[in-house]
Amino acid sequence: MIIPESLGNIRILRIDSGKGNYLTPDDLQSMQGELRQAQLDSTVQAVVLTGTGQSFCAGMNLGSLDLKDSEGFANAFRMLDSLLFQAFTFDKPLVIWGNGHSIGAGLLLQSTADFVVLGNETRAKYSLPELKIGLTLDRLMCLLLEYYLTQKRMLEWVFDGENRSVADFTDVQNTCVVASDHALERALEIANRLIANCAGFSRFKIQQRAGVVEQMRAALQNHCYQVFVSLTVK
Repeated sequence: MIIPESLGNIRILRIDSGKGNYLTPDDLQSMQGELRQAQLDSTVQAVVLTGTGQSFCAGMNLGSLDLKDSEGFANAFRMLDSLLFQAFTFDKPLVIWGNGHSIGAGLLLQSTADFVVLGNETRAKYSLPELKIGLTLDRLMCLLLEYYLTQKRMLEWVFDGENRSVADFTDVQNTCVVASDHALERALEIANRLIANCAGFSRFKIQQRAGVVEQMRAALQNHCYQVFVSLTVK
């Protein structure tokens, strides 16, 4: 479930899917709808995406997917790819307040933001465990992670699948770590700063991301998510 809340000209979207905030296909569809609505609503000038409880998002809810339904399984990741592309190309400021664990699909979502605010919660875990649990990453996902983390860090995190802490984000682009009880305040402050420079920011964002966006679009057009078909039970 995605819970929208309006705070002046900022729309806050909260992932509220139970413990861990694991994403189901319904959640992906709901988040796409909320972003689309925020895009079209002229009173919304920025979006802050966050989670509830102790997790931002701990990944896809694999238990909600049928491993014997190869097309349905791949379609869930098609929906995830579509959401990631929509968030990455969202032409209003998108700030993510990472309120806790950010794992797998959660870290992919985090990678779409214009700016990420993380609370200094020492128990929060950040990882890309896909290879460890028998999944993979498609071309669009790799492009997104390379953009956010750099290729070197992305490969290291994917290949070892180990948990990282908030300390590992101190030198990641457009990411800041603040006291947990001030994280929302900081996220809203950054959103308002981006709103104040909205016209220039939008042009800069388009130019800065243009190359990656074209590669991501090509990956989607080539059905990169079909790689997940091979992981289903025959």
